[in-house]
Amino acid sequence: LKHHDKAYSQMRIKIATCYMLSAMFGIAIRAENDEKNANVGAARLYSAMDADCAAALAYGNDNNGSDGRSDLVASTVFLLSATLPYAHRFANEDADEPLPMMDLSEACLLAVGSMCGAVWSFANDSSIVGMSSSNNFGGTQQQGKYSHLRSDAAQMACKALTTTVKDNRATTATAPLLGSVLIGALGESLVLPALRLTLAIAQNAAGHDDVRGELARSGMLVPVGDILQHSLSSGERYTFSMAIAIVRFCGPCCTGNYLDSSNTSGSIASLQNSIRTLSCVLMIAESGDDNGMNEHRRNTLLSLKYESLLALEALSSNEALQSTLIDAFPSLTEFLVQLDAGRRRTDSSSSTDVDTDDIMVCSALKTIRSIISLPSSSPSSVVAVKDMISSLVKILNGSHGENKADNNNRKQEVSLELLHAMASNNEVNSLLSSGVLDAVASLLGGGTLSGKMTHLGLDIIEFIISDIDSTNPVMMRQFVNDMASQEQFLRALIATMVATKKYVGDKQIFVSPLYGTPLLLPEDTAGNDLRPTAAEDKAINVLFDISSLLCSDVSCVGKEHFLHAFMLKDLRGAAAETVSLATCIFLEILMDENNGICVPQNYPANRSFFLDVKLPIVRSQLLEILSLSLDECMASSNNSSRKHAETLIFEFKIPQLCLLFCQSQKLFQASFDLYENAVLPLPINVIGDLLLADKSSLVALFDLVTTGRNNLVQDSEHSKQAFALTLGNLAKAGFLSTAVERFGVRNNAIAALSAAMQGSHDETIDENEDSLPRICVESLAAILRNNQQEDELEINALEARAMTTAIGKILSSTVLNRFFTQASLETTFDNSVDHSFDRSAISQSPEARLLCSMASFPETLEMLRKVGGLEAIGLIAHEGELAAIRAIQKACEISPTSVVDVDAHLSIMDALIQVEYKLVSTNPSDICKLREVVAKCIQIITTLSQNTETKSAILSAEQSFGCLTASACIISASSKLLNQKSIPVEKDITSVDKCHIRKTEKAIDSVGKDTASLGNSSEDLQLGDLVLVDSTSSINLSSPLKSSQNNDVEGIVAHLGPVKFAPGDDWIGIRLTGSSVGLGRNDGSVKGVRYFDCGDSDKNGVFVKRNNVKKQECEVEFEAKKETKIQVEMATEDYDMPRVETQHEQIWDCLLSNDDFTLERASFSLLQSFSSSKPHRDLLMKTETVINDMMSVIQLHSPSLTDFQRNALDLLVSLTLHLHKPDVKLTTLFCSVVESRTKVLQTSRDKRLLYSTKQLLALAISGLENTFCAFMDADDKSRSLKIASDLFVFLADSLFKGPKSRRLAASMKDGVLFYHLSSFFVLSLGSESLRASILSIRFVSSLIRFIMMTAGLTSFDCQIPITESEGGEHWKAALSHCLYCLSINMAQSSQDHLGISYASLIADTEASPKSFQFCLKHIADKKLGGASSISAKQILAKLERLPVS
Repeated sequence: LKHHDKAYSQMRIKIATCYMLSAMFGIAIRAENDEKNANVGAARLYSAMDADCAAALAYGNDNNGSDGRSDLVASTVFLLSATLPYAHRFANEDADEPLPMMDLSEACLLAVGSMCGAVWSFANDSSIVGMSSSNNFGGTQQQGKYSHLRSDAAQMACKALTTTVKDNRATTATAPLLGSVLIGALGESLVLPALRLTLAIAQNAAGHDDVRGELARSGMLVPVGDILQHSLSSGERYTFSMAIAIVRFCGPCCTGNYLDSSNTSGSIASLQNSIRTLSCVLMIAESGDDNGMNEHRRNTLLSLKYESLLALEALSSNEALQSTLIDAFPSLTEFLVQLDAGRRRTDSSSSTDVDTDDIMVCSALKTIRSIISLPSSSPSSVVAVKDMISSLVKILNGSHGENKADNNNRKQEVSLELLHAMASNNEVNSLLSSGVLDAVASLLGGGTLSGKMTHLGLDIIEFIISDIDSTNPVMMRQFVNDMASQEQFLRALIATMVATKKYVGDKQIFVSPLYGTPLLLPEDTAGNDLRPTAAEDKAINVLFDISSLLCSDVSCVGKEHFLHAFMLKDLRGAAAETVSLATCIFLEILMDENNGICVPQNYPANRSFFLDVKLPIVRSQLLEILSLSLDECMASSNNSSRKHAETLIFEFKIPQLCLLFCQSQKLFQASFDLYENAVLPLPINVIGDLLLADKSSLVALFDLVTTGRNNLVQDSEHSKQAFALTLGNLAKAGFLSTAVERFGVRNNAIAALSAAMQGSHDETIDENEDSLPRICVESLAAILRNNQQEDELEINALEARAMTTAIGKILSSTVLNRFFTQASLETTFDNSVDHSFDRSAISQSPEARLLCSMASFPETLEMLRKVGGLEAIGLIAHEGELAAIRAIQKACEISPTSVVDVDAHLSIMDALIQVEYKLVSTNPSDICKLREVVAKCIQIITTLSQNTETKSAILSAEQSFGCLTASACIISASSKLLNQKSIPVEKDITSVDKCHIRKTEKAIDSVGKDTASLGNSSEDLQLGDLVLVDSTSSINLSSPLKSSQNNDVEGIVAHLGPVKFAPGDDWIGIRLTGSSVGLGRNDGSVKGVRYFDCGDSDKNGVFVKRNNVKKQECEVEFEAKKETKIQVEMATEDYDMPRVETQHEQIWDCLLSNDDFTLERASFSLLQSFSSSKPHRDLLMKTETVINDMMSVIQLHSPSLTDFQRNALDLLVSLTLHLHKPDVKLTTLFCSVVESRTKVLQTSRDKRLLYSTKQLLALAISGLENTFCAFMDADDKSRSLKIASDLFVFLADSLFKGPKSRRLAASMKDGVLFYHLSSFFVLSLGSESLRASILSIRFVSSLIRFIMMTAGLTSFDCQIPITESEGGEHWKAALSHCLYCLSINMAQSSQDHLGISYASLIADTEASPKSFQFCLKHIADKKLGGASSISAKQILAKLERLPVS
């Protein structure tokens, strides 16, 4: 600039160069858009630029001092950024510039504009604004190979234009150059090039909102707004289009994020004015002339309106302009109406006009859609929207007769978007009455649409349906009418649902696509996920909403439309397969009631209405459809159809579905029909696999068997019967109990089945296998079955109480009724028939087993007793059922009298006696059970016989002797086994028969001997005696004879002794005579064994026990005696009489256990208890075999036998109290036990053995006490006293001389033994000779030591701590006895016999001097006094009187 001439020439060169660059880049851009020579010009241009750049990099800077820039674009932008400030400065100074600065600025603007992508010329050619052209202002530049280079150029140009330049006339204020250029501050010639460059920057900066923000921040929108208004008023078409495009691109960025606070208000106000200007453009009316000039004008106007629409659409994203845009909404609506009216006036327009109008419609709709989605609206806009709905409906229906499908779909898509926006914003109250529902449904069902259009249409329909009130008849009628013509749309929805859900598990079920083509939905971006996408969910949700409305139509017209569409009634053939699959899929979709596809999630009221009304309606209809379609498939002759139905039932879990829906009253009938038609005919294993696959189905099945849930349903009894039948079949197949245990629903099962039985209102359970109570009781038994022992039921206290409350009465009544019926049959028909199997079947029935299990707890026994349950259990126990016997035992512990009141004790006694016959044919696996039965029965009888209130009932019962015999046989058999194990004995096998005959003779002969224990009188009976028999006696234990006029029947004794059908040897067979003929129970034979002959009469014989017979005082005929005599002879010959005793030994042996003496202990307890009764005691004392066997075992030495020996010895000791004559064997036994067990004490250190040995010794000494006075001679007495004294000496000395720990360990058993020993010694004090037999220094010393140990002086080291809990009374009694013995023996004669004075003996014995006297004084000074104190005083007095030497 310092050299004017040189600068001028350089600037002119640069001006020319810029013009050339502008032309070159412009040509390159047009060539890039040319289809024939695509990218040729641009490729050459940019290749040359790259080569120049590479050369510059290779050779460095030039020689003229240039800065070395070789990038042509950057150099041009740099030239622009350097030129504009100078031009701005000269313009501000208002001085004449001799240099062409403005021309250079204009050339730079044009060149940079072409480099940034500007393609428009200044020519006012309408072709450049044609809306079909790709180079219009309607959008950004197309992305080409070199678009990124233009974008880079745009960013550099933006930076150059928006750089602030300081004004020389201002000290601080700065402003960007772009605004100054646009307002003409640098000259009018720069406005259009600057505007062109600004548009190119904004248009090619796509994706760079920061560039457009920089432009907006520069404040250029204010002059652009002015240019917009000025160009519109002046008719400058090109300038107006560029201004609109700049507003469109930069207006959305005109917010606080991009503008300074100083520029924000001005830019926003300018944009608001621009919006008003654009609205006015839309309202410009078209001319009606048809000449060419008017046609050109019309096209230009349409182009301006199109550009205005695009600008308004873009500005709608600016929140600051929302209020102004909403005010422009009526103008947009009016424009759309005008456009539609213009189309109707020009129906014969060319295809080009049609395309132009279509583009305008789409653009208008898009603009309206953008504006209508704004959050606020004015009343005028609402009115405008309502006026526009009819036009949108016409577009959807294709009422304009468009020729091109693409344009039509484009308009319809935008129309759907607009309707969607209107519906989502609640712009109108209801779209139903406007025909929108019919139009959208027709569009969706009429052909293939884009996924977006389908999604929009489904949304619109969903919005419309959500506003329909099903209680409004007008709305429902309109809806039904619209859907009546939309069967194709409904089926398209169903086809979409089937296509979405056709995969089931691992199988793919194929059916014919009879519903048509599914809707085209947006692709799922999640990949190949089989779950429905959001769009698919939308289609299913719309299907459900339409179905619920149609099915809820009170006129049933809507329901008919739904059925016709869903069931494909207009098609024939294999439609049932397709319909059944669609129904199953629909039902499966509706299963999730929490987060399902169709469940409303927003509002609780809608959710409640869905669950209570809509869902049941649709489900009920679907269940009916499924029942019909599956029934049709199953009835088809085509195997594939039947297989298809079975596959659906299994894969979709139809049984579980039915059970779930049957719990709803609204769905019960439809689901039960489906269950009855489709599920019940299936095999039980298939039903089990389906119903027992999950917990909910099993619980539902239990619930449906009960009353209460279905009590409002018609024919509920039939349904409960059907469900119970399913349970019964599952129980029989073994599936039910396993499932109940697996799912832990035992309580549910018990409660449900019990309630079902209780609700049947039957008093008893009949034998019909298909009856509800019978099925329930068998199912209960199956559920409660013990896994380890299948013949037993497992139940807890809570379950027992609940079941007793519910079904205790019906079970008790059923068992009693069945037993009474069986008893009636037994008395009516032939007695030769064995009815034990029938009674056993009753006792093992499910109801009997349940009753026994329920009675296993104290709290339920009283409840059962009140309803007859205890009586029924007693009858069950009669058959030997272990559970019943346990229940009776529990009842004995709680209330023994209640057992006797219902004669359950007789049943227990009968059960015990019958065990012998069961053992003959019992499997080895049942031996343990029979052993427990015997043990429990014996324990029950013992418990009752020891109770004062029930003792008489037990001992007076006829069966008591049989029980006594059974217990004695057990003891005898056990004794023999123990003897055989301990002492091997050779058995004479050949003597078995002889032994049997001898025992039989002995049993028969024993009847005539002293039988005080066998009956009420002591009369002897012989064969042939005439007797009277009590009519209540029996041949089968407790079964009564036929009734007679009086209580007795008469007859002749025809058999005496044991029989085969019952234990005991006191049976009497009687042949009835006189008026009693025909009142018997047999013909002299029982169970195939004949005992005597009754002649021609079949009912003239009877067997009774001895205590039921009274001898008459008259002789029988000689023939009768002769005949009975034959019986005796036959018994001693080879006659096959039952071998009672030998058979007993063989039978009872198998019940005995090697390791457990429970059975023996129970038998000992019973014998001990029965020994209090004289008849029973006499019978026991006559059984020498049992006593001898016990005695032999007692003498054995084995630690494992001590329990048995103690019980046996205790029984023998108790019998010694009732001896009538001396028994040498018992005396010898007791002495032997004392001698042998004393040696055990002396040698053994086993604490357990010592403990049991002391018990045996105490019992043996007690036996000697009982037999000492009356049944011992002098030698036996002396011997027994000597043995006892030796034992006493050993015990006392071992305690006194042993360690202190031994005295501290002294127990009650020691005290008991000392008590019996000392008591035994007292018995000898009455005889001088007996006293002398035991009087010795050792004995007296032991007495002294024992007195010192038990005197109670804690200061003595020899003190034995005596407490009341450790048998203190026995120790005190023993001390008293010892003091008394010592006082009696402390005489001069005794001192002479000993040969030493007592003083010396005491001194030698006591641990310290005078300690014994101190003990005696302590005992004598006790305030309690008593025998001990007196004896101590006597000893002290005698010690003073006796001489010391």
